[in-house]
Amino acid sequence: MKSFWLIPSLLFVLLSCDQGLAPPPPELPTGIRGTVVFVSDWPPPDSVQELRVVAFQRFPFEDSAGIIAEVLAGRAFFSDTLPRFVDSATYEVLLQAPFPDTLRYVAVAWRYGPNLFGDWWVAAVYGSFSQDTVVPRKIPVIPQTVVESVDMRVDFRHLPPQPFE
Repeated sequence: MKSFWLIPSLLFVLLSCDQGLAPPPPELPTGIRGTVVFVSDWPPPDSVQELRVVAFQRFPFEDSAGIIAEVLAGRAFFSDTLPRFVDSATYEVLLQAPFPDTLRYVAVAWRYGPNLFGDWWVAAVYGSFSQDTVVPRKIPVIPQTVVESVDMRVDFRHLPPQPFE
């Protein structure tokens, strides 16, 4: 007789939980994604150590030490290394919380020599530039959203002005 009441009670508990003990849904990624197109011949292989897309919360920089300070303070976000000697490459830069409200400078960074902290040039900027000015395009950060089509063009023969010149 006791087992008769156990079955309806168990059914009630199972039906009324409504996933109350289930883990919360996973957080969706936050960041940017795009394609880098290489429109000129590549430099010699020994002068292309790595390429990455990097996104900064702050801009402008006073000098290269300002960029290093942003990196060390965790206010810069990087893609994985891009493939070299290709016509184009897709990338993704994922951000970590706490998220900035805006990315103010997104660029393709090119390490041309062995010095990890010094041998870098900006190869492309998301935005526009002329011979002597850069106007970076700001990207609002929307938590749990990856902003698509943050595309850039690299012309190794005509680099944008460097951010600390």
